[in-house]
Amino acid sequence: MSSIAIILLIITLCGSLYHVMAAVCGILFYLRRKRDIPVSIWPKTACLKPLCGYDFGTSLNLKSFIDQDYPDYEVIFGTAKKEGGAYEKAYSICSEDGNSHCKAVFGEVGHGGNPKVRNLRNIEAHISPDAEVIVLSDSDTRVTRGYLKDMVRPISSDPTVGAVTSIYRVENTSSLGGIMEALSVEATFVPGILVVSTISRLRYAFGASIAIRRSDFSESGGFRAIEDYLADDYKVGSILHEKHKRVVLSPYVVPVISSNQGLKDTFAHLLRWSRTIRACEPTGYFFFSLSYSSLWALLAFMAIGANQLGWMILGGSFLLRIFSGAFVAAAMESRGGLIRSILAPVGDLLSSLLWLGGLMVNQVIWRGVRYKVFSDGRMAEIQ
Repeated sequence: MSSIAIILLIITLCGSLYHVMAAVCGILFYLRRKRDIPVSIWPKTACLKPLCGYDFGTSLNLKSFIDQDYPDYEVIFGTAKKEGGAYEKAYSICSEDGNSHCKAVFGEVGHGGNPKVRNLRNIEAHISPDAEVIVLSDSDTRVTRGYLKDMVRPISSDPTVGAVTSIYRVENTSSLGGIMEALSVEATFVPGILVVSTISRLRYAFGASIAIRRSDFSESGGFRAIEDYLADDYKVGSILHEKHKRVVLSPYVVPVISSNQGLKDTFAHLLRWSRTIRACEPTGYFFFSLSYSSLWALLAFMAIGANQLGWMILGGSFLLRIFSGAFVAAAMESRGGLIRSILAPVGDLLSSLLWLGGLMVNQVIWRGVRYKVFSDGRMAEIQ
């Protein structure tokens, strides 16, 4: 056996062991989800929903945040401009009977490079003074009535917790683009977070859902401190971690409703995500390539040849990858993910392509606008 084949075999083994660890961490996460931590007093909470455009299923997504099993909360939808379908839809929802705890606002504050944060800074100005917890979430999320309690519970029960964040699963995938998006999340994002959150402390948060103690966030610089960064969600957790506040994983898995874009648009979206991760964690990004066990098994097979050993390595790696993907999907209670776990090796190959694409260019396209991403993660619109 050649030295190259031996190296590829070792990398394949390391990648496979990583996914075994992810499956075990998935089981532990599932068990933690079932624990019920008692809370004596629920703090008043403000849900901030920055909107841009009118995506598939937006109405149902927004309404799910209004109907929560929580004693005292408000929901604030915000858009950059009054014109457009997003503000009109949000305003219409808030005008319905029984939705007095909801309001729609428009405008931007500041001149930061990140338009979402400019929107959030304007929304922040409309939060009730007595709100103690802020919950942020993306517009494509659709939650159940117990969502707010699951997000706020860790903050309410532990003063050392400054932020709570969630992993997510992709639902309603009815196109190849939607399946590609789901595979990327299930093959790369979720296993990585389960492993990191189990063996060490989280240092960052994820945009699908974040709950933060308002006082801690304000003392850490607030939205103004992150207004120039592409990965605003990452920075929310990062600035709190730097102030020695813990960032913990919520037991709630947020459903993200796929927009079912075409393959080209989905690939561009995932490529922006990949470049965002590289800007935030360049060292970790480089070593994460070792986790694509299906890719390394395929390369090892090519180096060893189509003999008994080669087929054992390729087949064994693919089967292990499928089973680990099924365990992770089961931990998230994702029926679609359980079915898609058969495609976990394909997800590895897709993620490796995105990883390569993330290395090549320091530019991203976000909502049709092109931005330059600098080495420290800051962003600026390209005129």
